Amino acid sequence: MCFFDNRGTADQPNVYIEVGIACAFDVPTIVSEYVGPSGGGAAIPSDFQGLFRIQYVTYQQLFRTLYFGLPNFILKNRGRWTEKRRKRR
Repeated sequence: MCFFDNRGTADQPNVYIEVGIACAFDVPTIVSEYVGPSGGGAAIPSDFQGLFRIQYVTYQQLFRTLYFGLPNFILKNRGRWTEKRRKRR
């Protein structure tokens, strides 16, 4: 599983290249999108809008969302990931 955070990456496009590589290899991916207190964070490129993403204002909010939501996310998507792996073999 890969986890990407776009906070502070406005001048670092390599992060989005890494997201693209993870998607190309069907690696389970979560993108966290910093929206800032006034909604002025760096936007996720439109190519990645369909990915599972978590919008957050503070790291405390992000950690809380992950802590309570990650187990359900994994359970919900486990079958999809294992099915893709079987097809590649």
